Amino acid sequence: MDLFPDGTHVRLQSRELGTYLYADEDGVGVSLSQRRASLNAAWQVHRIVHEGVAYVLLHGAAYGRYLAVSPDAAPRRGHRGRRVVQSDRDYFDPRAVMWRVIRAWDGGDPDDVIVRHDLHRNLRANGRYRRWHTGVTVDDTFAAWSTMMRWTVQAIPPREAPPEIRLPVATPVSSKSPFVALIWAEQGSWNH
Repeated sequence: MDLFPDGTHVRLQSRELGTYLYADEDGVGVSLSQRRASLNAAWQVHRIVHEGVAYVLLHGAAYGRYLAVSPDAAPRRGHRGRRVVQSDRDYFDPRAVMWRVIRAWDGGDPDDVIVRHDLHRNLRANGRYRRWHTGVTVDDTFAAWSTMMRWTVQAIPPREAPPEIRLPVATPVSSKSPFVALIWAEQGSWNH
């Protein structure tokens, strides 16, 4: 699919909520976040063909793990389906990291997709009515289609050079500082 060229980086934004698919800092969880300009919201595309079907693997830029369906149920009441996690490629069944991408069929934005795992089990955002429910799950049944399953793909263009890192300005230390006096006192005691 042209929205997911192999080796590129993308962000997936929930069409309904406006939040981004986000790799949690614990290196395992996946949630929704407002933080667009974060490495945690960037996913590298790996395309594979398995048994004649094209799949996409989403490799997290922040922790180097793949977006995967867990065998565990959704972690919170109010979340639907199975938990979505960051996983090593072979941690669960290797198929756990394989996703099919289908363009949204309702004539909306051409960059909107449904991210599908197995038959009709779709990646879904949670929190339509309870905004603090920021979990991401996969329906575990043949659930009816919902706008919570619709994602906008945003390509992240490559940079010509690494981003500029600005180090903090060094603060001069006065010789009258109590810290410097302590160091001199320590050094004096080492010399004896």
